[in-house]
Amino acid sequence: MMNNKPNLFLVGSMKSGTTSLHNYLDLHPEIFMSKDPWKEPNYFVKELNRDKGIEWYLSLFQGVEHEKYVGESSTDYTKSPNYKDIHKEIYELSPNAKILYIMRDPIERAISQYWWEVQYSGEGRSMKK
Repeated sequence: MMNNKPNLFLVGSMKSGTTSLHNYLDLHPEIFMSKDPWKEPNYFVKELNRDKGIEWYLSLFQGVEHEKYVGESSTDYTKSPNYKDIHKEIYELSPNAKILYIMRDPIERAISQYWWEVQYSGEGRSMKK
């Protein structure tokens, strides 16, 4: 088995296309992206899933075989100043990592997020994890 330590991180704001790009990257034979339900593991956010431990995080990449890039997509990595020092945490685990930052027209993104919030709350789901 090859090294299953991630070296590719897709970040950006919600509703900017991270899910689509995550899925497109996963189609490439040299790229392994984390699978649902952990497309966004948020491991490097101390307030979210960091307490699950490094073994849990690396287990998300168990399917790695020969891929050159091993990645995940967590939009919470860009929510500074709410979450600090994400870049330092990523660098500590993977100093040669590639970070792709996806952006979208801010007005279109805000409208898309508004309608997502309306649908999300209309389904009676809580925003808390």
